[in-house]
Amino acid sequence: MLENIFEWLPFEIINPTTQAVIEAVAVVALKDAPILAAAKAASVDALVTLDKRHILDQPELEKFISALILRPKEAYDWIMTEENG
Repeated sequence: MLENIFEWLPFEIINPTTQAVIEAVAVVALKDAPILAAAKAASVDALVTLDKRHILDQPELEKFISALILRPKEAYDWIMTEENG
């Protein structure tokens, strides 16, 4: 199933603006700011990550990007629920 994920899950590459990255630095470490800035600019439904130290389990980051921040297993379960829901 995962080998076909890009066939049925829409995605695009987003290059956030410098200003968007600067705004993200207010809520996350500089190295992670471009990721959050891109997620926010793309108006994602969810950001999937394994970064337990800086991104996961931080509600303020979900609020900043207005989206869920999930571990891969959580994202898979969420997608399956949405698809079958």
